[in-house]
Amino acid sequence: MTAAILLKRTENVRVRNISGKKMAILPLEIWEDIEDFFEEQAMGQSPRLIAKIKKARAEKESYSLEEVKKHLGL
Repeated sequence: MTAAILLKRTENVRVRNISGKKMAILPLEIWEDIEDFFEEQAMGQSPRLIAKIKKARAEKESYSLEEVKKHLGL
């Protein structure tokens, strides 16, 4: 999800003054999307994680579902 989409989704959120502080009340779904967005941003800036992703994408080895289940003992 992009920042523009998040901003569009929060256009109609009302800001309320509660105990002298301005607060926005968001539906939980929008809040979870905001959390996911920032988590993705942080992950994309981690050199260590980026290197791990590149390494995993370069590996050509794959496993069947049955092999994974057997390995995990499921």
